[in-house]
Amino acid sequence: MIIVRIESGLGNQMLDFAEYLAVKKAFPNVSVYADLTIFDINQKVNLPISQWNGYELNSIFGINILTLKDLLGSDYDNLIDRLIESQFWDNDWRYAPIIVGYLNEKGYCIENMCALGTNGPSKVPFSKKVLGLLREKNYYLYRYGYTNICRMIAPYLNRNKLSLYYPGKTDNFYCGQTLNFMMKGYGIEKIKNELMQSFEFPISGLSERNRKFIEKIEKKNCTSIHVRRGDFLVKNDFCYRFGYFSRAVKYIKKRCGCKIFIIFCDNESVSWVKENLSIFGLSSTDHIHFVTWNTGKQSFWDMYLMSKCRNNVVTQSSFGWWATFFNSNKNKITCSPDVRINTTNWF
Repeated sequence: MIIVRIESGLGNQMLDFAEYLAVKKAFPNVSVYADLTIFDINQKVNLPISQWNGYELNSIFGINILTLKDLLGSDYDNLIDRLIESQFWDNDWRYAPIIVGYLNEKGYCIENMCALGTNGPSKVPFSKKVLGLLREKNYYLYRYGYTNICRMIAPYLNRNKLSLYYPGKTDNFYCGQTLNFMMKGYGIEKIKNELMQSFEFPISGLSERNRKFIEKIEKKNCTSIHVRRGDFLVKNDFCYRFGYFSRAVKYIKKRCGCKIFIIFCDNESVSWVKENLSIFGLSSTDHIHFVTWNTGKQSFWDMYLMSKCRNNVVTQSSFGWWATFFNSNKNKITCSPDVRINTTNWF
């Protein structure tokens, strides 16, 4: 039996489901269950990290999979109560050991592959402490050093990694939420057909506004720019401060002469973007359009619309990355700020 953790927003849920498919492919004769406890807990406790629109793989894509609730039956509520009592959110979100411990009490003999918390080990390695201190004291120097290190290791990142398929492992373990399938070299192409079949957008529910917009952008040489501020500003702050967007846009303009840019952002960010066009390498001579109308449970349509643009500029966001994955343009230019992310270019 294998259990795969699924949590967070839609982009992460889709990456977790990719891992679910990977282990099913690696262990075809083993029962695989999804751990959706975080969403049930969020209905009872106001967790400090938002789960956005809740579990969306079923409501959007019609994906039905076996879950821990199916496995445990009436015992599932006891597991939820134990998780809430633990207040794991104050312990680096380390709820995997609690779940595995509970399952082992029930006689399932599960190995925990998620011993580390969502945010990494509690004891930070010395190297990361040094990098963290350098980032805090001199971000320019940190980015310069980080960028050059990435350039040195870039040739080695395309080597195929098999860790997400768990070779040599027993068939009883708990895993998930690595998010590594958006990174280079982890073999997502091995399950691309399964992913494309699973992630079929419900086109019949496409609004008239979205439909007309897609008709326009598919006829034009358009580039999408995913401006994710708000909840992710801390992680993506360097993209705005140190020229990532302008370098990516300059490259796309030079390579394909694109002058039509579609900005995907929240309503609160529109004025800020307009006042800071130079940050994005844009000017008044460019044709700029904003997409802000897909909100709440309709937010997933932004992913679909971005995928219809010829080129994409994204940040460290799994939601934006999936748009680059679904982009079917054979000559697409997809840009990210990290050499490890599986896009055609990084800046």
